Amino acid sequence: MTQPSILVRSLRHDDIEPLIHLSRETINTHYREFLGHDVVDVFLDQGAVAAFIEDSLECCRILQVDGAIAGYGICHDGLIEMIMIDPEHQRQGLGRILLGYLEQEQFHVADRLLLDSFEGNTAANSFFRDCGWEEIEQVEDPDSGIRKLVFQKMKPEDFEPVATFNEIHEDGGHSCGGSEDNCGGNCGS
Repeated sequence: MTQPSILVRSLRHDDIEPLIHLSRETINTHYREFLGHDVVDVFLDQGAVAAFIEDSLECCRILQVDGAIAGYGICHDGLIEMIMIDPEHQRQGLGRILLGYLEQEQFHVADRLLLDSFEGNTAANSFFRDCGWEEIEQVEDPDSGIRKLVFQKMKPEDFEPVATFNEIHEDGGHSCGGSEDNCGGNCGS
């Protein structure tokens, strides 16, 4: 069995509609159990997903698997605002790959990274802890009243930046994380 081709790249305009669909599917599938049906329905019906993505075009990173969008992350100024993996691609290590990429990118601009997660999203909270994130406080979302956990991760003392962040592959070998077979010469190695 061949390894899938995994790529993290910047957002393109034609990604917006697939990201909105991915977000709606993920929220609809996983968030109802801890937010409740009414909150999820209102959130989805208000168009908040589309507005958030459209407001975050410059800081959105796309995770592709074999050419198809499998997830995305939004980050800037040391804050990881969103990380979402398509339900069909979850539990395959892709969230760890995407989060690692976002961390690597953000450690270029900040020594301390932050993210928050709904308190009831126990799967995500366990994932962040497993990836070395430390819970530092609990807050109440001012708009919804829903409790969130705030996590931090400090830049490792031995942090060594990857040579480029334009495109990164997960196979090992090149400075982009890719190999001779799947890099395409994008990283300059």
